[in-house]
Amino acid sequence: MKSIIPEIVSLIQMYSLLGVSRSRYYQLLDAGMILKPQYTDKDRPYYTREMAIINLKVVENNIGVNGKPCVFYRTKLNGRK
Repeated sequence: MKSIIPEIVSLIQMYSLLGVSRSRYYQLLDAGMILKPQYTDKDRPYYTREMAIINLKVVENNIGVNGKPCVFYRTKLNGRK
């Protein structure tokens, strides 16, 4: 998993990796289900690779970083539609 995730992950990359829309990303963020991004000195949000991996585990385990259950709907299940 680490090899495909860059050292610094932008917000666009983060919600793409999570497989969610921008609006769903912000819902998860506001609910405390995923980690909040860090900010550069120019106020640009980003995630480190380690933070991105933690967020990806939320999708994998259906448990937010706040310990609450979080459901993700998939359009494909086991390769089937």
